[in-house]
Amino acid sequence: MRDKIRVVVVDDSAFMRLVLAKMLESEGDISVVGTAKDGQEALDVVQSVQPDVVTLDVEMPRMDGLQCLVELLNRYPLPVIMVSSVTTKGASTTMKALEIGAVDCIPKPASFISFDMPELKEELLQKVRAAAAISPDRLARMIRQRRQSWDNRAWGDQFRWTRRFDLVAIGCSTGGPAALHAILPTFPAEVPVGVLVAQHMPAGFTEFLANNLAARCRIKVREARDGDVVRSGEALIAPAGRQTVLQRRNGKLVVTVFDSKERLSHRPCIDLTLRSVAEACGSRAVGVLLTGMGEDGARGLLAMRNAGAVTLVESEDTAVVYGIPRVAKELGAACRQLPLADIARETLAII
Repeated sequence: MRDKIRVVVVDDSAFMRLVLAKMLESEGDISVVGTAKDGQEALDVVQSVQPDVVTLDVEMPRMDGLQCLVELLNRYPLPVIMVSSVTTKGASTTMKALEIGAVDCIPKPASFISFDMPELKEELLQKVRAAAAISPDRLARMIRQRRQSWDNRAWGDQFRWTRRFDLVAIGCSTGGPAALHAILPTFPAEVPVGVLVAQHMPAGFTEFLANNLAARCRIKVREARDGDVVRSGEALIAPAGRQTVLQRRNGKLVVTVFDSKERLSHRPCIDLTLRSVAEACGSRAVGVLLTGMGEDGARGLLAMRNAGAVTLVESEDTAVVYGIPRVAKELGAACRQLPLADIARETLAII
């Protein structure tokens, strides 16, 4: 029998610490081995109990979540899942945390009695299990590699465009925000394609992800809206909590955002988005799958490859969680498998 996953819960609310602990210990394979009410206390607790995963509140007294995250990553480091309210301040700080090394985030439950509590509990359990599979040494290496890639943001200036493509479609899950921050800032403003991103996130957070990327990119970045036309030099982020597909209408690529009645496991569902790209673009698209747990996106990428698209997946060397890219490779969906920095270069060379 394998050991239980050891978790430290950090939150300034005693009630919230209790809620999260009850969720985490509900299925027997996870043990909460420590709690802390602020970032400073968290550092002491983590040093004492040496957990596998930390859940970290964003807004706390003495030392907030972002400061604590930086200290944790410098000292240990450990997989950290941010727990944040969907407020402007909370979500914006969470995006910064994901950029610098937190592996995922969940929304803070408003109360223990909530209509979405079962769904939130399942999301928390899945993300903690995925985070526990990341070794500290691997996490430290990947954070170093991604920070180095941030210093190479002008790659796009050296390429001559083939103009054979209309779209770059990117799918990602756990670890995706940091990967997107390593890729999209390399795109120059005059890049001759549009970009469509499907990133697994809690509802309400993708607007802040788009805003955070927009501040760091030369291309335009924003959350997609129903009826948007895909334009060169602009990235659209599929809104969390809804589904996003692409259609070709009167020669233009148009995004449809909708509430699906299908019982799909993710919103946005990367498979659904990439399959629509395969139908709308055929061979005039580049498909990219980055880090993420599970397999959502692998079959969508296969549909793109079967339609003639160029398809790339992130290699195990740099993927925070080598789940989605691994399944895509096993299915034969990937034309090439590359480290993150090489994916950025290859994409720009192709288009």
